[in-house]
Amino acid sequence: WDTTEGAWTRSGVSNVMAIRKDTTVNGSVRSQVTYHDATTGGGVIPAGQAFWVRTFNASPALSIHEKAKVDTAASVTPQPAARQIIVSLRQGNVTDAAYILFTDESTDGYDPLFDGRKLRNYGMFNLSTLTADTVALAINSVTRAFCSKTIALNIADATPGSYTLAISNLESFPDIGTITLTDHFTGTSTTVSDAEYNFTVTHDPASHGRSRFALTFEKDQLDINTPKLTGGDVCAPGPGS
Repeated sequence: WDTTEGAWTRSGVSNVMAIRKDTTVNGSVRSQVTYHDATTGGGVIPAGQAFWVRTFNASPALSIHEKAKVDTAASVTPQPAARQIIVSLRQGNVTDAAYILFTDESTDGYDPLFDGRKLRNYGMFNLSTLTADTVALAINSVTRAFCSKTIALNIADATPGSYTLAISNLESFPDIGTITLTDHFTGTSTTVSDAEYNFTVTHDPASHGRSRFALTFEKDQLDINTPKLTGGDVCAPGPGS
């Protein structure tokens, strides 16, 4: 599932494809959805595997061509890390992820071509991010034209217990200077680095859901007196303006 020329023909179909996988853990069925964005590549649909795409006009079309086939046993040339920030929620050996992309074409609202709506997992918790118009997304593509931007996290179906949040692949967006995780339940803010954030969900509804966590992204501001970076990497106005 990618944008290789001649592999797929899409019209009125989202960039995002989803696959649901059912497993049995300790006698309980767990059903989890994974997501792939055509623009970041890397999504392989096994032979015979059902997959989901979302359409957004009256006459959508999706065609698969011979060039879309891949030999999963063949050696593959390593590809650069996709330009997306990965937010992961973990409890024990169970993890659910949400993805944030910054592009020139996207908006901060729901974009049916670029965004992937969150499909519910069963038998486990669910992590998503929220658009400016409060749509829950697994893949959230937002505009890269900003000085400061806040994106809310949504934690659903989380039973009381200990959890960990991790934010990774930060190096794919070097123009973002600072990322802050705000925990409204505890009233604390943490600068995001490689360290993970441990927290507890209780029976209090405010300890999970749509209102507990938010990520704030801030670009470096341009200091016109002693510039160290190019203007395209930073946000103006800054000190000295």
